[in-house]
Amino acid sequence: MAAVISGHDEMFERSWVDEDGDGRGFHSYDVGVAADGLRGEKLVQNAEGKYEPLRFNSHSQWSAPADEPETWAKDEDGVPQLVSGGLHYGHLQIDIANTAKGAELTLTPVHIFPQQDSEYQLGKTERRAYDDVVSFAVGKDGVPLAK
Repeated sequence: MAAVISGHDEMFERSWVDEDGDGRGFHSYDVGVAADGLRGEKLVQNAEGKYEPLRFNSHSQWSAPADEPETWAKDEDGVPQLVSGGLHYGHLQIDIANTAKGAELTLTPVHIFPQQDSEYQLGKTERRAYDDVVSFAVGKDGVPLAK
């Protein structure tokens, strides 16, 4: 097994599970990218008073709320606008390329980013990829190849 894709826990998270530490394991994706704040990662206050996701999954390698925090900046009218990051509706794009030994898979978490005006009215959306792109090879039998 190379990857497990599941959801919907109102979060977008990738875990790497390699129980014996030999470098051969599997990626596990929770593709729940429609957060309404009712489920998903629990936020806790750190020593500086900022809220951050509680990492209760010991295999977690990346999650949208923890690793892609919202970035805000003021527009030309001085109105704060969301510039990047955050947890938005999206999907996991899976690209497969044939190779001599089997296939190369590239998994890219994608989201639909909202573009708003100074009154926070949605003007358009933009397709964006999160930074956590993972590639791995599998043999002709579908078994992951060693890195």
